[in-house]
Order: sequence, then structure tokens, then C-alpha cells
Amino acid sequence: MEVVWEKGLMEILDRKKTAKPNDWNTLSCRSFGVLLWEIFSLGYMPYPGRGNQDVMQLVTNGGRLDAPSNCPELVYNIMKMCWHPHPQERPTFSQIIELVNSCIQVIQVNFPKHKLPT
Repeated sequence: MEVVWEKGLMEILDRKKTAKPNDWNTLSCRSFGVLLWEIFSLGYMPYPGRGNQDVMQLVTNGGRLDAPSNCPELVYNIMKMCWHPHPQERPTFSQIIELVNSCIQVIQVNFPKHKLPT
């Protein structure tokens, strides 16, 4: 069974934790972390074999997706920040952009032959 992510389960949980349901931190940040996970897992389905209620229970009990194979630790750290249990503690979109830019700089320094477009 597929887990519904669009305006999905995690956002419903977040709305219960905050009075600002339209804020980036409360709605989209967690989903962005899942999107990063999907990208770095090369398109795998998050929480395979689990239904919506199973995922809700897992996440509310502190469960998180493991890092995809070959995912840089810096990127997985961004994912974990997006999944912080307290929505107000998650990064803003501007902070995420800064974090991603920092990851790109680290990659360019450590792998100079693999220049990324800027």
C-alpha cells in the first residue's frame, strides 16, 4: 500500500503540534526531507510495505527513515533536520538553501574533478 504524501499524513500530525498550519516549517519541511530521501534512494518508496496508519504510528513514536545507501552524511543531516519532532525546530526554506549550498561547496572541495554547475 502506498503512503499518501501530498498534503499527507505528516502534515496532519504537524497541524496538531502548531498553531500555524500554513507555515513552511509545519507543512512542507518534513515532506521536503522525504523528497530528499526519495532522490538519494534513487526513487525508492519510503516506508515500503507499510500502510498510512503504520507510518503515522512509526513517526509519532520517533521512527525515521534510515539514510539511503551512498547518501552523503551532510545530506542525511538535512533530512533529519526536516524531520525534527518539533515543527518549530525545523529549518526554514532559506536555511535549507544555505545548507544545500554548503553541501555543494564541500563536494566541490573534496571532489574537484567533479565540478557542479553554480
